[in-house]
Amino acid sequence: MCEFTEKIYSEGKAEGEAIANYAAAKRMLLKGNNSLQDIAEFTNLPMSKILELQAELNNA
Repeated sequence: MCEFTEKIYSEGKAEGEAIANYAAAKRMLLKGNNSLQDIAEFTNLPMSKILELQAELNNA
């Protein structure tokens, strides 16, 4: 693979992982069985994103 193609592939893969982690965090928040710290740790999302998602779900 050329350098450009590798970069595009890497960015796409990282974006896909971030989307999957966000979805997992959302499911975990809805289920309510885990602490916010655990959710951040398991999904590799920053606590600020977990809190944003929690507020979003509470307002829905």
